[in-house]
Amino acid sequence: MPMAAIFEKAMNNTLYQDVVAQICEMILAGSIRKGELLPSEAKLCTQFQVSRTTVREALKILSQRKIIQTIRGKGSIVISDSFSYLNEGMRAKIQQYESNFEYATQARQLLEPQIAALAARIATKKDVEDLEGIIHMCNVKERDGTLTTEDLRTFHFRVADITRNPVLISMVELLISMCDAPPETSLQVPNPTKPSREAVMYGHEQIMEAIRSHNCEDAYFYMRENLKDFHDNCLTEY
Repeated sequence: MPMAAIFEKAMNNTLYQDVVAQICEMILAGSIRKGELLPSEAKLCTQFQVSRTTVREALKILSQRKIIQTIRGKGSIVISDSFSYLNEGMRAKIQQYESNFEYATQARQLLEPQIAALAARIATKKDVEDLEGIIHMCNVKERDGTLTTEDLRTFHFRVADITRNPVLISMVELLISMCDAPPETSLQVPNPTKPSREAVMYGHEQIMEAIRSHNCEDAYFYMRENLKDFHDNCLTEY
């Protein structure tokens, strides 16, 4: 009986590899079970938004690796749900995440210091009070042992909000979201260690003080250093 798996548009440079990876992930997750038929070639073309040639190449690889068996007139049947090649699907997702993380953090290092400098120039008293409130919240959670990466991100979202520029705000939201791993990989941006958390929070205080005093140069510098520390800490802690 064909499964009702929902695939995403193939995005890899080599599209058939992405098709292979996604089918493997579905098998590992149990969405496609041993003995079940894959959707027809036509349906796979539609779901992955790729050509029939790409789908056939992917099915050929899965067959060679004895993950599926293609029977003329019937279709492709899953014959293995634990073969070692299935791990390639997960590895492909992790590699894609690593690239996204690196690209996103590089972009953040270019964009957010400029945003911090603009925020320092135009911030109101209310804006600074909001930043102080976020820093206070993070300090309280740190003492309670409940501080998370999401809490620390709130500061960056609020700095972007100060610009009142919806394009810049959306760009920061997008770039930060790219630092999150696909949930099926079980990876996430790690909660920083205590020394890293303290360094990040101290950096936020420096940025906030620069914004309070309308010192654009210092706001730029401290935001750049804060994001560099974030990048380096993540690479160390993974």
